[in-house]
Formats: sequence, C-alpha cells, structure tokens
Amino acid sequence: MDLKTTYQNIKNRFVQLFGRMFFQDVPSITLMAFCLIFLLILFFILVFRLNSNDSLVPLYYNSIYGVTTSVTWYKLYFLPIAYLSFLCLNILIAWAFFEKERLITYLMLFVSIIIGLILTIMEFNLTSLIRG
Repeated sequence: MDLKTTYQNIKNRFVQLFGRMFFQDVPSITLMAFCLIFLLILFFILVFRLNSNDSLVPLYYNSIYGVTTSVTWYKLYFLPIAYLSFLCLNILIAWAFFEKERLITYLMLFVSIIIGLILTIMEFNLTSLIRG
C-alpha cells in the first residue's frame, strides 16, 4: 500500500463519516483559521492585560457623571466565551450549507471574522481603560 491509496482510503472514510468535504476546502480552512486566531487574541488580551486585583472595570464613562456602568474583572472573560459559542454555531451552520451553496458558507465564516475583529478591538479598549 502506497501513500496515495492510504490517503484515498482515509478520504473515503472521512466522506462516509461526515458526508462532506468541508474541512478540506482551502478557503473554509483559511477563514476558520483567522477566526481561531482572533479567539486566541481575545484570550491573550485578557490574560496579559488584566490583573485579578482590579475589582471593577468601567464599561461606560459619561463626561458629566463619570463612570456610570462597571462590572467585575472576571466578567470580561464572557466575551471570548460568547465568541467561541457564536463561532461554533456559525461553523455548524456553514458546514450544513457547504454542499448546497458555498457562498453562504464563506459569508458566514467571513462574518465570524468581522465579529472577532470588533470584539478584539472592544476588549483591547476595555482593558486600556483599566491600565490607565
């Protein structure tokens, strides 16, 4: 058995198991990789920029009243967890639409990248408020 037949056997088993070649499509893999990079960046921002001794994190600042909304520091970890659940749901829906319409798949994954970018910028700004 050479390498090519082994690859074909694994590929056929993969198709029988999942029925789709979603995880072998290069644009899909690339878009999912960018999503995972943003997820890792979200966690790294929290790990390296947030101190556990900071009791409250200001969420909303008004020039007249000052800080009007604040939360405890550990609640900022809900942002990457929410993005992870959104990403899993989006990948599942994109995988379901892969055979029927690939454009929907690519758009769903691209929207995940855009939301990851927005959350990364938002979390960076929130941690900048803490650090002064």
